[in-house]
Amino acid sequence: MISRTRLKSIVALLTSFLVMSVGHGLLNTLTGIRATEEQYSDFLIAGFTSGYYLGFIAGTYIAGRWIAKVGHIRTFAACATLASSLALGLVLLVSPASWLIFRTIYGMCVAGLYMVIESWLNGTSKNDERGKILSIYMIISYLGIVLGQGVIYVASTEGFALFAVCSILLSVCLVPLTVSNSVQPELPAQGKLQPMKLFRISPLAVIGCFCAGLILGSFWGFGPVFLIRLGFSAGDAAFFVGATQLGGLLLQWPIGSLSDRFDRRVVIGGTALLGAISSVVLFFMLYAGTNSVTIPFFVACVLFGGSNYAIYSLCIALINDFLSPEDLVKASGGLLALHAVGAVAGPLAASGVMAMAGANGFMIYNFVISLFIAGVALFQLKKGRKIPEETSESFVPLPRTGVGVLSLDPRGEDPK
Repeated sequence: MISRTRLKSIVALLTSFLVMSVGHGLLNTLTGIRATEEQYSDFLIAGFTSGYYLGFIAGTYIAGRWIAKVGHIRTFAACATLASSLALGLVLLVSPASWLIFRTIYGMCVAGLYMVIESWLNGTSKNDERGKILSIYMIISYLGIVLGQGVIYVASTEGFALFAVCSILLSVCLVPLTVSNSVQPELPAQGKLQPMKLFRISPLAVIGCFCAGLILGSFWGFGPVFLIRLGFSAGDAAFFVGATQLGGLLLQWPIGSLSDRFDRRVVIGGTALLGAISSVVLFFMLYAGTNSVTIPFFVACVLFGGSNYAIYSLCIALINDFLSPEDLVKASGGLLALHAVGAVAGPLAASGVMAMAGANGFMIYNFVISLFIAGVALFQLKKGRKIPEETSESFVPLPRTGVGVLSLDPRGEDPK
């Protein structure tokens, strides 16, 4: 159990993170919906999403330098203030060029916010508490995004109000952290193993993380968009996003438990196959003209989100099975970088498929990639090397946020 003293020291951080996640989740969905209302092309929407992830990658490097120079609180304040301003900028200056610039800078800000929260949590956590704190952090991450979808119902997406709400939330998230009296920690050293070395260790882990980036990057670009194009309301599109996030939260642990009992490659293949099947189910539901939320639709969304979000953590667990504790964080950092590269490429690839197959091409795109992951898993199960028992570790679900969360992974060495 986490001590009461420890909880008191991190409650402000987690409160700031929850408020930030609500605003961030709302803005991501709102941006896609508003882009369709502005009649932007799929290629432009893909560009906004890829720009966000490019900014996020750059932000992981820039934020580390800022934290080292001016500290956690000032870095968080700068990133939150700028992100809040950019949320208003999206509705004050509506044009493809401005949105591309704003979304790219916003991605840098979000990377900084994640890094501050994650490195602070890690710096104030004892080694035997990191796993529990990581679980709390992950629940808040998904819960905040789910709550953010509910705000869509408050006002019209065509107006100014929802963007103002995003701005308010991104500003208010400053308050708990800036008034906290907990001591700012030192920023832990980070490193990455090179992609080719990671590929030699586990081809499936590398391919799986990259492909998960292809799927989830395109999801945040086109998840709400393709439903709007098929005749769903903005509220229904937000419901779809929220249901997938709920699935990501609910299915991580049961799928992870299965991977601890059976060969992880089998579970990765089965999870990818579940993602492919849920894509097919959603495709035919939508192809048949369904344009309202139903219980079968909700279940399919939960399975779609749960399977696709679990792939990343499963791949981290797989490669960790081949490594000693001192290399775990470095390997996870390398895979997170590959995932981010996939997230940059994913929206552009999905827009190409949708250009050929229509809005429902989004589910075709997800089906093909999920089936490819399952095929690679089957091949590696037959041809890959045996997992050594002496370095095999239990599954730990990891959110796809920033590099700082990797140090919270209890499988690695104590960074302090």
